[in-house]
Amino acid sequence: MPPAASDSDQDRTVIASARIDGATLAPGAKILNDTYVIERCLGKGGMGEVYEARHIELGAKRAIKIILPEYAKNTQYVALFIEEARKLSRVTNDAIVRYFEFSRDEVGARYLVMEFVDGESLASVLERRRLTPAEVIELLVRLAQGLAATYDQGIQAHRDISPANILLPQGRVDQAKVIDFGIAKSADGGVTVIGSDFAGKYSYVSPEQAGLFGGAERVNEKSDIYSLGLLLAAAAIGFGNRLDMGKDIASVLAARQTVPDLSAVPAELRPLISRMLQPHPQDRPASMRALIDEAREVGAPRAGKKTASPPGSKRRPPVWQLVLGLSGLAVAGCAVFLLWPGPKSAPPIAAAANTPPTAETPTLTPPVVLQPPSQQATAPSPPAPVNPTETARTELNDALKTLDCASLQSATSSQGIDHITGAVASAEDQAKLVAIAARLPADQRPDVQVEIVPPPLCRSIHDLGDLRSAGLLTTGGVELRMAQGAATLHPGDPIAVDVKSISTSPLNLRIDYFTLTGDVLHMWPNADFPTATLAAGETRKFLNSGSGNKVWQIGGAPFGTEYITVIATPGPLAGSVTGRAVEPAADYLRELKEALQRSSTLGGQANVFASVFIHTAEK
Repeated sequence: MPPAASDSDQDRTVIASARIDGATLAPGAKILNDTYVIERCLGKGGMGEVYEARHIELGAKRAIKIILPEYAKNTQYVALFIEEARKLSRVTNDAIVRYFEFSRDEVGARYLVMEFVDGESLASVLERRRLTPAEVIELLVRLAQGLAATYDQGIQAHRDISPANILLPQGRVDQAKVIDFGIAKSADGGVTVIGSDFAGKYSYVSPEQAGLFGGAERVNEKSDIYSLGLLLAAAAIGFGNRLDMGKDIASVLAARQTVPDLSAVPAELRPLISRMLQPHPQDRPASMRALIDEAREVGAPRAGKKTASPPGSKRRPPVWQLVLGLSGLAVAGCAVFLLWPGPKSAPPIAAAANTPPTAETPTLTPPVVLQPPSQQATAPSPPAPVNPTETARTELNDALKTLDCASLQSATSSQGIDHITGAVASAEDQAKLVAIAARLPADQRPDVQVEIVPPPLCRSIHDLGDLRSAGLLTTGGVELRMAQGAATLHPGDPIAVDVKSISTSPLNLRIDYFTLTGDVLHMWPNADFPTATLAAGETRKFLNSGSGNKVWQIGGAPFGTEYITVIATPGPLAGSVTGRAVEPAADYLRELKEALQRSSTLGGQANVFASVFIHTAEK
């Protein structure tokens, strides 16, 4: 939950909820002759706002887009808005969000009434997972069919294809829907991306949108094919990563002169995505429908299509084909157990840790055993027996080291790992640990108790783990727990922690709250509470945020799992406090590392650390 400052009316400080500020319409407002009632603002774009609304008589949900007041009198923008509605209202493909009506109210405000899609954006899904190659092909075909249907109605190009503009109802790729066509944002006067409303979306624009190879006049279906290729690459890499396509004008232009590095993309997808990402439009697939045909060739083995193999060879299907073949298993946990890849001989690349198996991954067939010449005429010796317990133990150790955005601790005994605690970025990673552990004998099976903490928070936790791994922090000198004892806190609940010293010397404390949005709130000390100390062996409750009766308190959404830490040092950490109550966690952790490094060179006592997860939910 993002933090905010003081609520003077009640003399308290609140960790406030994320909200869209400055929305034109308030919840409860009735529009279009009392036909719809506004529920909430879903987002703001370059020239419009989108709201969730309910039809008062029918009870049906709708998404309603309005022109921002500052553009309402601009005849060019209004004309583009009307053009978007007129053309897209004729598109009935299920992969394209439906446009129902375009209306004007009694004061002249213009409204576009659309289908309401209840689902996460692809961008949100890709923060915590990646799509398998089979899912990538399925997504390509689904989106390309929808976009082809829009071209049939005279729409030149979508112009804004990115994961944020793809919604997945119930998280299903086969139900994906394209939203937010960029007609009104880029069709005015042939403006290119450089210097236009598209600034900040450099990761998915085509060379033509950046002014190359004919510029804005060449932005058409092939431009969308390029952007779709970048989207599919990001989907295959996942976990918030994507191809590096530049961050400023110079690097954006340079990145689009050649096909980008696709080594992070599964091997079976690279030829097709490479075709989509050819710099020159004429070198890309001829159309979306031609692209669909090429994609189906790549995905043909999933449907059982046979391809020719060299004489005497045994064609080995990619592992993702085997996954599809096992999709009929009744219990999802069994699928995780059976299909989890084994240990790899080389570490995964940083941009795509835990990359799903590809056609280059060793298959499930046993290895060929070469024999000395004198024995080649006799029957082959059987392969050496595999110890499943040792294999599972090796896989578990590898997973503990390589899971992306994870911070895991394990306690060991003579039997191996006793229990695993910490945080992982997704339910998929949690299931992986549980599935591997389940393959160990019962007396050697560790207890897996890990929190699911998605990015960006999991990165903060991981970076804190690196400080411990580097020896800058250690555990054991201080204990931290929630003072209220509740498993879950709700809006309005106070945040109070008990800190216990098990040190023989006084300690200086820093108590920080790491939020779901990637910020850190410095709870103690702060501007009103400049010192936070603990005597040797003392237990102290921290509740007030400063002088008087101010307390830290849970605000509103987003809700989930967050993180409170205490760092106890023999002396103050000079230079580690910026004076800001709230700041980006990444910035703070860099400063903290430098301060800890300075303190470690002074030969003082160890800097100790403790943490606790905090769970929040709506009442």
